[in-house]
Amino acid sequence: MPARAGMEVYVFMPSDTPRINKFEAVMAGAKVALVDGLITGCRRIVSAGKEAMSWFDLSALRESTGAPAIVVCPREHGTFPR
Repeated sequence: MPARAGMEVYVFMPSDTPRINKFEAVMAGAKVALVDGLITGCRRIVSAGKEAMSWFDLSALRESTGAPAIVVCPREHGTFPR
């Protein structure tokens, strides 16, 4: 996960996501935001914040594995931070 490389990472996941998935994201250094509702609610938040917050969307919809999450990483002037 990019957080381990010193990059700031935000993970948006539904509030009913299994605790182990939340724990793994936190342990990897991500800032976790729990969203009431479905993964589509997470997607809306990220879509709204991509321009305003300069987020780069690293998400993977993994609903089939029971670990849905939207992962974003801030960009600095259109690139990843160094």
